[in-house]
Amino acid sequence: MPSDIGLIGIGKMGSAMVERLNSKNFSLVIYNSISEAAVKFQGSQFIAESPMDVAQRSTTIILSLPDSDAVEEVVFGKNGLVEGFQENTLVVDMGSSNALRTINLANRLKEKGIKFIDAPVSGGPRGARSGTLSIMVGGNEEDIKPVTPILQALGGENVVHVGKVGSGHILKSLNNMLFAISIIATSEAMAIGVQMGLNPEIMLEVLERSSGRNRAIERTFPQLVLAGNFEEGMFLRLLHKDILYALDVAKNTKTPVFLGTLAQEIYRLAEMKGLSEEADYAVVKIFEEISGVKIRR
Repeated sequence: MPSDIGLIGIGKMGSAMVERLNSKNFSLVIYNSISEAAVKFQGSQFIAESPMDVAQRSTTIILSLPDSDAVEEVVFGKNGLVEGFQENTLVVDMGSSNALRTINLANRLKEKGIKFIDAPVSGGPRGARSGTLSIMVGGNEEDIKPVTPILQALGGENVVHVGKVGSGHILKSLNNMLFAISIIATSEAMAIGVQMGLNPEIMLEVLERSSGRNRAIERTFPQLVLAGNFEEGMFLRLLHKDILYALDVAKNTKTPVFLGTLAQEIYRLAEMKGLSEEADYAVVKIFEEISGVKIRR
């Protein structure tokens, strides 16, 4: 019987997860559609030839992929997982997927006897390497229990069962929409303050102690934006994608989303300005350009 853990998707997050699980002595079978991404693990991990190969060697398969299109291609595409699934296989989607499509995918796999949970994360590669990711798990309790040691290796005490299948991806998209809104709001406030001659470092110091405090003020701006570091975190295009996923859920529930809709438009503008491959908080550059000031040092 296959005993290794399969992990598909060796991007920024996937690589960090492999490093963490390897340090905790988990045996892995890994695969990435661009083979060069997995080369650095040659010798320390078994590198599969296809998703089908992963499924033939593993009964627990983790997906760290950018979106629902990539997930469905890995599962149902040529040489996909579905062609090699073993009995009692569990698929764990730890990427940021569209919750509505996740629910549909889980139902399709259930018909084939394959178990599925969604367990998206927050905390970035740094959190994966340190084992401090926030992990939002959606699925049946009995399906989650066998993979709890794996999830705890990546998130410690920050692993939370949030509901049925799809619930993790709902919460993840809402979290990222909130983060995007906080980045935009902080960018606006900082641009106004700098325009009026305030020191951005002093502004952040005071705001961090005040009622306007948020994650962007606590860490993103003082540690990254002020230093001009736009390489950490997820790509801006991926945060934009997650906002769209949140809006899909809102539309499905007929819930008005005023700020989320505006955030989506601003992130769309950022992509049009060529910021897609920069960090998700690079949207601050839009406000610098419009206001004619530099928030950075």
